[in-house]
Amino acid sequence: MVEDSFRVDLRLFSELGERLISRDEIAIVELVKNAYDADAKIVEVVINEGRSIEVRDDGTGMNREEIEMGWLTLGTGIKRKNKWTHSGRRVLGEKGLGRLAVLRLGEKVTIFTKKKESPCYRLIMDWSKAKKNLIDVYTPVDKMKVVTDEIKENETTLLTPTQGTTINIENLLSEWNGKKVEKLRHFLGRLVEPEISSSPSFTIYLVIDGKRNEILPPETITKNYNYYLKAEVDDKGNYKGDLQINIESERTQEEFQGKIIPWVLENGEEKYWKDVKDGGIGPFRFSLRVWDLDVLEKGLKRDLKDWTGISLVRNSFRVVQPDIDWIGLNLRRVQNPTMRLSTNQVIGSVFILSDTNPHIVDKTDREGVVENDAVLILKESVNQLMNILEQKRRKIRKGKTLTKGAIFHYLDTTPVKQIAQTLPPIQKKGLEEIISNIDAFKDLLEEWILGRDRMATMGMLGGRLIHEARNALMKINDNYPLLEKYIDDLDSPAKEHVIRMVEGGRVLSKIFNELDPFLKFSRIRKEKVYPRRVVESLEFLFGPEIRKQRIKIVNNISSNINFKAGSTDIYVVLANILDNSVYWLAKESKRETKVIEFRGTEIDNKLILEIADSGPGINPDIKDIIFEAGFTTKLNGTGLGLAIVKDIIDFYGGKIVAFDDKALGGAVLHIELPYEKG
Repeated sequence: MVEDSFRVDLRLFSELGERLISRDEIAIVELVKNAYDADAKIVEVVINEGRSIEVRDDGTGMNREEIEMGWLTLGTGIKRKNKWTHSGRRVLGEKGLGRLAVLRLGEKVTIFTKKKESPCYRLIMDWSKAKKNLIDVYTPVDKMKVVTDEIKENETTLLTPTQGTTINIENLLSEWNGKKVEKLRHFLGRLVEPEISSSPSFTIYLVIDGKRNEILPPETITKNYNYYLKAEVDDKGNYKGDLQINIESERTQEEFQGKIIPWVLENGEEKYWKDVKDGGIGPFRFSLRVWDLDVLEKGLKRDLKDWTGISLVRNSFRVVQPDIDWIGLNLRRVQNPTMRLSTNQVIGSVFILSDTNPHIVDKTDREGVVENDAVLILKESVNQLMNILEQKRRKIRKGKTLTKGAIFHYLDTTPVKQIAQTLPPIQKKGLEEIISNIDAFKDLLEEWILGRDRMATMGMLGGRLIHEARNALMKINDNYPLLEKYIDDLDSPAKEHVIRMVEGGRVLSKIFNELDPFLKFSRIRKEKVYPRRVVESLEFLFGPEIRKQRIKIVNNISSNINFKAGSTDIYVVLANILDNSVYWLAKESKRETKVIEFRGTEIDNKLILEIADSGPGINPDIKDIIFEAGFTTKLNGTGLGLAIVKDIIDFYGGKIVAFDDKALGGAVLHIELPYEKG
């Protein structure tokens, strides 16, 4: 038996350096992080007219043993063993790969390093020579020679004569022009979180052509915000914090508290808070500053452009830059643009510690975090905290949104009709023709809005349709070959398969029959609609979720009540309200009795419909705005459901209000419609 061992080609070092670090700016950030781990109080990043880059610090430096076992040993575990520096900093790098950042930047690297009361050492690594032999010839790692020698302090560019490290990189691999240097300035400025005053002093300077400037974020973006939220979340998912409003019409500060609630993924899977021992997360802090872009000054807009986004700050140091949308803010905004915040109007930070959140790990290329359960929980928790601010902001800004009521206010021709009556006959006739055209357009627009509302409801019901149809089709597809095999001789097994197939077909047929009206869009034609039958159909469509959540549906609408309306309009109204009730009852996991009750009566030529539930109710502060398009308290909601309901009720000359239900203890939506019996 011949024993062998792994060999490492020198090409691997070159590949790792150029590919593990995705951007030149991040490569320099990695070197700055090394200075932080070395207990430096000052670090200078020097750009020498694009010819070379120097990173100088006044940290502890390295002795001969630390050079060999630390810098020259790839993937060393020294920082995993010694997680705290002498000054009390939690070390940032534990993988032992950060030093490869120099290979991203240039081919020749010279390092000067000195530990207090130890000799000063110089290391020289010239990759330009080594790379010439890497194309076709295997070159062992030990063939890459690093020149290490002792030198006098006056031969170095150390920040201080007693200790520190300077890394000089020459033969740069890319051009460092003004635009790139400015981008580096922003990267460096985002590194240290200014809110953490208790962290040890660490100052970064950028030196360009001999001019030394301290890196600080613009004062405008740390103070002149419109909204400011800060919160602390404990290891059980309980949170508390306060929200500041700083706008012209309102300057207030209010406290809030609550608990991270379960949520549902797109595939229907329910997720819950998990603590660290179960692969989840520990305590963290969150801060968020928000600006209203429509009232922002141009200069401040320009500053925001370079700093906005949400960062991840670990152990007082920013490890995920805000220009990486790791939270998914843009996707949230696409789903609900009038409610959700975008990356270009927020500056936020999520603060964690390595020891209490070990499952949140950087990607190797430093462009975000590795997706796992802990990160999923962290992102959802941030979404729920942002939702607190978004709801408050939406309520304040409700007058600035374009609603259906505002549109039809501008199309109201009543004042013009009054003026027309005072004009001479010829002018009157001309104006009345214009008025008639406007009224006709308004009618078409109103029908188009209702058509839009139907389509939005189809999206909600379509999810249920697909889920049920898939189960039914699986039964048919799985058993149809067996039916063909036994078609001429039906014994007991064959009959069983036929019965299963027929049952699946019937379920599918019934679902499509129930949804057929939604699939045919046409001009509104009023016909008899029986609300009780609508509820029965919806109970079938929502059946799987209702049974899963153990919800009891009580249908107390008289069977003889009917109403003349478009064939789908009452479906749309009741489906959206039912969907809301089911959603909020699903959040009440500890509630033993879950009830949704439909009530219907005729009073004084009015049809009264009420949908009540035993859920958490509606916050009194938002009862006046829950019907506005774009407003939602659902984490992934669109804010269309109840707005669609109100549009339809308005179309029929009715009204809808929300209040607390005394019988069930939750919310009740009360609808009144002028009674036009079928």
